[in-house]
Parts: sequence; C-alpha cells; structure tokens
Amino acid sequence: MSTEPATLLLIDDDVHVRRSMRAYFEDMEHEVLEAENGKQGLKLFQESEPDIVLLDLRMPEMGGLQLLSMFREMNPAIPVIIVSGTGVMQDAISALRLGASDFVTKPIIDLSLLGHCVDHALEGARLRRENKLYREELERLVEERTVELEEVHARLKDHTAFLETLLDSLPTPVYYRDREGSFLGCNQRFREFAGLGDKDIVGMKSEELMPRELLSIVRRYDEQEGAGIGNGTKGRCSYDINVQRGDDESMDLHVTLGPFQDAQGVIQGAVGVLFDMTEQKRAERLLEKQAFEDPLTGLANRALFMNRLEAACRKMHREEGYSFSVLFLDIDRFKVVVDSQGHYVGDQLLKQIAERLHGCVRSSESLARFGGDEFAILVEKTRDEEASARDGLRVARRLLREFREPFRLEEHEYYLNASVGIVAATAEYASAEDIMRDADIAMYRAKHDSHGHVRVYDQAMHNEARQVLTLETEMRRALTTEKNAREMGFTVYYQPIVRISDGLLTGFEALARWIHKESGFIGPDVFIAMAEETGTIHDLGRFILHQSLRDLAGWIDLGCCQDAPEERDIFVSVNISGKQAMRTLFPGEVSGALSTSGLKPTNLKLEVTESVLMEDMTTVGVILSGIKALGIDLCLDDFGTGYSSLAHLHRFPMDVIKIDRAFVSRLSSNGSVDMRAKSMVDAILAMGKSLGLSVVAEGIENIKQARILSKMGCHFAQGYYYAKPLPATDVLAHLQQHGRDWSPKAMGK
Repeated sequence: MSTEPATLLLIDDDVHVRRSMRAYFEDMEHEVLEAENGKQGLKLFQESEPDIVLLDLRMPEMGGLQLLSMFREMNPAIPVIIVSGTGVMQDAISALRLGASDFVTKPIIDLSLLGHCVDHALEGARLRRENKLYREELERLVEERTVELEEVHARLKDHTAFLETLLDSLPTPVYYRDREGSFLGCNQRFREFAGLGDKDIVGMKSEELMPRELLSIVRRYDEQEGAGIGNGTKGRCSYDINVQRGDDESMDLHVTLGPFQDAQGVIQGAVGVLFDMTEQKRAERLLEKQAFEDPLTGLANRALFMNRLEAACRKMHREEGYSFSVLFLDIDRFKVVVDSQGHYVGDQLLKQIAERLHGCVRSSESLARFGGDEFAILVEKTRDEEASARDGLRVARRLLREFREPFRLEEHEYYLNASVGIVAATAEYASAEDIMRDADIAMYRAKHDSHGHVRVYDQAMHNEARQVLTLETEMRRALTTEKNAREMGFTVYYQPIVRISDGLLTGFEALARWIHKESGFIGPDVFIAMAEETGTIHDLGRFILHQSLRDLAGWIDLGCCQDAPEERDIFVSVNISGKQAMRTLFPGEVSGALSTSGLKPTNLKLEVTESVLMEDMTTVGVILSGIKALGIDLCLDDFGTGYSSLAHLHRFPMDVIKIDRAFVSRLSSNGSVDMRAKSMVDAILAMGKSLGLSVVAEGIENIKQARILSKMGCHFAQGYYYAKPLPATDVLAHLQQHGRDWSPKAMGK
C-alpha cells in the first residue's frame, strides 16, 4: 500500500527511536515532525495539524494516554498509532479503546511493518473523511431533494437514482426500511453482505436477509428502542454484535439504527449502517492476550498472576476461614546454561519446564511464569495458615519431583533443579506485592541453603532482609565520599607477599574490610556481593584503590620501604571486579589515582579472577590492555579454578599468576603430600616459567608447605604462615621495626 506524502508527528522520548523513524519516513517522502515529550507534542499538534501521530505511551511530564485523550478532543479525525514497549500492553488496550488506530511494539525490527500501519491508518483516515463528506453530502441532498419533491414531483426518479449511486459509493453497508419493516433500498455493500446478488430488495422483510444476530437487534429496536418509528419520538441507537458468517467465519459489527424523516419531519422509516469492526476487535483481543499471557510458554504472565493474587487477598479479607499459599520457584544456575549454551537453548528449556509444571498443577493451583526463569504458583482452598504452609510444601515437593528426570533438547541432556520459597497467606498481608516480596525472600533463602531446596517464609527471614536493606543503605551513604567511607568503618587490610627463600617483602595484597560500628566485622563475601548487586562496586573499588596507594606512598615517604638497588619496587596489589573491568573509564581512573599518590606504575598491580575474564572477553581485553599500557602489571588470581585457564594466559596480557589456595592446602594434607596437587602446582610453575610470568602461591599455612613450594621452584608466597591481613597501623609498626623482613622469625614465629 502506498499513500500520498503526509505530515507525520513523532512523539517519543527516545532520540534513537525518533531518528530511525524519521529516516525511514523521510525516505517515503513524508514530512516528519519530532517531539521528545508530551508538551512539545501537544504544541506541534495544535500548530501543524499533522496527518498522523506516532505516539509513545511512557514519557516524562505528560503520559501518552493523557495526550491521546487531548488529541481526540481537539481533532478526532487525525489517526494516532501507539508505538511503545511490550511492558505497557494494558495501557495499549486502553489506548485502543480511547480511539488509537493501531499499536506497534518496540523494539521495531522491521520498520516496513510500521510503515504499513501508517499507510493503513492514513488510508482509513482518508476513507473516514470521505465517508463524513458523503454523509454530510447525503444529508444535504436529502434535505434539498425533499424540498424539491414538494415543488417538482417529476424529479423524484432522478433524485432516487442519484441517492442510490451515492449510497453505493459508501464503504460500509447501508439499508433503509419503511415504517412497516419492508426494505426500501440498500447500497452495493449491503447487497454483498446479505448475498442478494441480482435480487430486488424492495419489499423484502428482515427475516429473509439478515443473520439471526443482526435480526435480533433490529427487532429489539423496532419493538422497544425504535418505537419512535411510528410516533417520531425516538433517535438513533448503536449496538456491537458478532455475526456468524458460515461455519468458520464471523464478523464483529458496530450497527447504527435510526429513523429518517420527510420534509415535514414525519418519520418514514429506519436506516441501518453496518461498520465492520472485525480487524479492530481482533487487534484488541490479541493485545489483551499479550497483556496476560507469557508469549514463550503460554502460561499466565506476571500481570495475570498478580490480578489473581489480588483477588485471593480480597477474598481472604472478606471470607473468614479462607486462606491460600504462594510458591515462588526459581531455576538454579539457569544463567550458567544460558551463558554457555545460548538464549535459544534457554528458551526451549523454559518451554519444557513450563510443560512439566503445568502438567502437575491441579485445578485449585494457578501457575504463571513470573519472568526470566521464575515461576509462581497460587494454591487456594486451604483452611488456615498452618494448612496453607502444609499445602504449599506438598505442592513444592510435587513440583520439584518434575526435575528429577533430565530435560532433553536435540541430542543433549540438561539436569536442572529449582529452589522454592513459600508464603502462607494471612490477613496481616495488605497486598499481593507484600506476599510476593516475602516469597522472593524465602526463595533466595532456599537457594542459599542448597539447590533444590524449599523454605517457608518466617519472621526471621523478614528481619534478616530488613538488616540487609539497612546495610545496603548504609553502604550507599558511606561510599558517597572517601571521608564518609572511613568514618563508617570501611578500611583496607594488607597481607604481605614475600620471597619464600628469605621472607623479603615484595608487596601487599590490598583487601577491603568493613568494621561496622554496631554490627562489628562484616565479611567481604557479604558486602562485596552487596556492592555488586547495588552498583556501588565502582565507588568501593575507587576507595580501595586510592586508600591503598595513599598508604603505600606514606610508608615509602617515611623510609620504611627502602628499596635495595638489586630489588624491585615494593607494590600494592588491588583486586578489581567484573564491573570495573568492563568500565571504559577505568584505565583513566587508575592513571589519575597513581598521579594523585605520586607513585610509579611499578608500585601498583591489579588482580582479576578468571570469572571476570569470562564475562565479556572482548571488552575486558580492551580495558586490560589500557591498564597494561600504563605500565601496570596484571595478576590472574585463583589460577586453575576457572575455565580455560591456559587460554586466558594467551588471550590477556598477564604478568603474574597466583596459585589458588585449594592446590596449596592439599600439598601437605594429613601429614603427606598430595601427588595430584603437587603435579598441578608443578604444571603451573612450569607454565609460568615458560611464559615468563611470576608465580605467587596463596594460602601458605605452615612451614612444610613453604619448603615444598620452594623446592618446586616457587619463589613468592602469601598466607597466614607469614602474616594474616593487617590494618595499616600494624603494617607501619612492622615496617618501622623490621623493614622489608617479613620472615617468620621477624614475625616472632
């Protein structure tokens, strides 16, 4: 379909969306106006009177629905197409009911689809304008011809022929009957609708032509609402009906019935106009389905489940003795499957999981895909809180049994498990959101306990969740500035890295610590994971980097770390997270921190784990190359515990590898040497030597491990045998007393 050049008004707060649509429609020779928010869009609408509007629903300052209502009031003839995301399907349905012409979801992969919708809407608007002109012209001519009938009866035949021609040009079926219910005439579209062929409609009755659904409302109009046909007191009536057209076909019609009068105002009969609404109704039903059905699995989606849960909450507060439970199920380690096998495999597995879960739920249980790899189940018809918990556990065990058998996809088998959190609803819950919050807490506790586990929510979980939230809030506040961080207990501890042969200090590993004023020592496994989740890891990393460089510079300035001419510069080794390693500004931040401290690049090393390298190899590789260009050494931490360790050494510019403590601890297990662990360490040392890399052994706990490693050719180590992580004050005290001698003897061992 092609249309004449038109003026399009694009209203969307996403500049990229506007640019792509402008380029496309300008290529179609349309004039394009742009507005980045509702206020601009309203102003352009009033000033330019565009031929069509493309409108986003979710925008700042003025929402799409409000704007649509204003457009319909100002000029309902201008079509409006909603172009918005799938997360606003309910709003899209509301928009269609407000009079939007169509709805297209973002992101738009093929703009030709939108172009087709625009062409269709412009064509519809043109037809509606013509239809309006036709109707206005018809009313004018009918009035003129009625007056002329009184003056010149001889012109009746020509006038009738003209009206028939005019009616035939209308795009919708139209008929008219006399006061006795006999047809006086119709247009060509009605003849096609009724299947008249060449038959003469004049004198025929409704029963002979109309489908029973249409006949029913015509009779209702005649008998009740259309009583005015005989006495001139009744106006127009409208109906929406579905008409069966054969065995497999139906039409949605909007039917308008009303009287027509002669020149003296006397009603002569009734006119019926049939508007085909089939496509619009189909679009509305499709949008409603999309709003409440998960497109991948066919299960109820989050919106529908929350509607059902709200209804259950209302019933619980209304009916004594009614209760229910909610299960929140999450597939364990599903992200690992998706990351390694791809989204297609993940989607196919989710379909199979949904089929299995759906096959074992009962009529009193509502299953929904809540999002991602999460599913929710509403279990109703329970008697009280205790019974709700028991029923929830029973259902959870039944669901988890579905994971005993592997999931098969093509020629592969996937063994999956799930963790389930259960909430037994009570009248204390004010909303569905509160129930799902607690179900989510219970699910994460089940996942933390062990995979494939079930936990019922209790008050202790709620208290713990509140404590975590409090810690997150305090951490956000603390990391706004370095001063706040220090005042609220964030600090850096240092563990020495020594030369095994004589205990000579070569550097320190900087370790983040949080000593909370009320809770005491908070483990790094807790607050670092929290920082990753909340996005404050950049602030935490920046604090650790600056503080460790500042401390090292202070020790050097005090003369505590004098470098012997033959020895390398003392360094501090700082760990970096995956998010830092993917931040394009990170190399500049490191350079700035070095410059501020006055230290040389050789005084700093940065450590990454193999899991960090796996996140996005291309991006991480670029960032690490930028770090390397500054003259800073890179360390691969926990070497040998991840994936494709050797490949990482070739792909990334590493200078140091650190043998994971898991291998070191097994070197002298139970008084004997674990030969398998020794072989692994031998291989790592040989690899480091052949690649020109320094090797540091982590987790040295005793002299036997140190001696074994020294004999094997490992020159550097760290661990509790030499020193545990120490605060800066203890490090300074030792440096002032012993300098770079961190041998066990100097440590008093």
